[in-house]
Amino acid sequence: MTYLLDANVLIALGYTRHQSHRQVGAWVSELRATGGANFATCAITELAFVRVGAQAGYYVDVAMAKKALHVLKTRPNIVLRGVAVMLLFSLASIISIPACVRVTMM
Repeated sequence: MTYLLDANVLIALGYTRHQSHRQVGAWVSELRATGGANFATCAITELAFVRVGAQAGYYVDVAMAKKALHVLKTRPNIVLRGVAVMLLFSLASIISIPACVRVTMM
């Protein structure tokens, strides 16, 4: 199964000083231990990772935040997904949700 990480999870996973770093790290480790788990990011979440990293003071500047993102993406089981693939993941998950819990966008 592939988990599409949102910006909050990606940030917590990548920044050791983040308050949820240990919890997210434990979740990722647990899924990896069971085997078959992959983690995906997309351009939007990666941009948030770099922006928050530089603005929140996790890293000195954007260049260092980009380097940290690159290191994070070289970890096993983390892959880059394009926006089109991200939208397909989203549509697939909506389709599989029972009608009684679907949210209708107006």
